[in-house]
This record gives sequence, structure tokens and C-alpha cells, in this order.
Amino acid sequence: IPDYAKVLNRGMKGIQADIEEKLAKLDFGSSEGLSQWYFYQAASLCLKGMMLLAQRYASLARKMAKEAPDLARKEELERIAQTCERVPANPARNFYEAIQAVWFTQLGVWMETPIALFGPPGRFTQYMYPLYKKDKEEGRLTDEEAIDFIHLYFIKINHLAMVLSPHTWAWN
Repeated sequence: IPDYAKVLNRGMKGIQADIEEKLAKLDFGSSEGLSQWYFYQAASLCLKGMMLLAQRYASLARKMAKEAPDLARKEELERIAQTCERVPANPARNFYEAIQAVWFTQLGVWMETPIALFGPPGRFTQYMYPLYKKDKEEGRLTDEEAIDFIHLYFIKINHLAMVLSPHTWAWN
């Protein structure tokens, strides 16, 4: 299970900084050091890819906002663009950003192994609750909005199952 809390609290840029720090300390004279180097290079590449994917979503949302037929949809798409520009690269500041960062993380795990639904949202309530609580206390989030976001998130997860082979989908 991915460390969703780490993505929410450090952002992928923070995790990338951790990787660079570990790379700087590696002993390349050992086989273990070389093996770790390959792992960290792969992890770094994946993080960069996920941050690029989020930027592509942001660009698409901005383009769609320009073509939006009404003001409400335009504002919604602008919020999506702003959120995708921020997370998962940076730490989530609120519940909305957190649920988007968790989705991108889940999507990244799925893209790495699309034959099965790995990376379940395990302990979702534990890493999401602090941001939910903060937003509730500051009046930025209602229970109805939180429920809507969670429903939409789980619908997105279920959509991933629809692109699996029938055998794999039945197994999951």
C-alpha cells in the first residue's frame, strides 16, 4: 500500500528531495549501493512522471475552463486546474487537495501494474481526517461536500476495474 500520508504531508517534491539526499550518501563501491541507486533512479523517474501527469491534467482543465458553457462549470474547472498544479507535487493544504493527491497516487500505482487493483486506499480515514477536521473547523468544508468528494473518489477507483480483463476484474 502506498504511503499516502507521506504524499499528503511531504508532496512528491519532498519525497524527491529525500531520494536525492539518499543518492548523495550511497556507497557505489558495493553491489548493494548499486542496487539502491537503480531503485532510487526508478523511484525518481516515477515521481517526475506523476508530477508531469498532474500538470497535464491542469492544462486540460484550464483549456476546458476556457470553453465552459457556464460560469459555475468554468469555476469548477479552474479549481481543478489550480489543484492539479499544486498536488501531488506539494503537500496538500486542504481536504480537496488531499483527495486529489491520493487519487493521483492511486492512479500512479495502477499505471505501474494495470493488471490488478493494487494500492488500495488503506487507512483512508487516518490520513484524510486531519485535513477534513481542519477544513471543517475553518468553515471551508461541509459534511455534504466531503461525502460528495469521497463518493466521487470511490467511483473513480471502481472505474479502474472496468478496464481490467474480465478474469482479473472478477478476481479483484
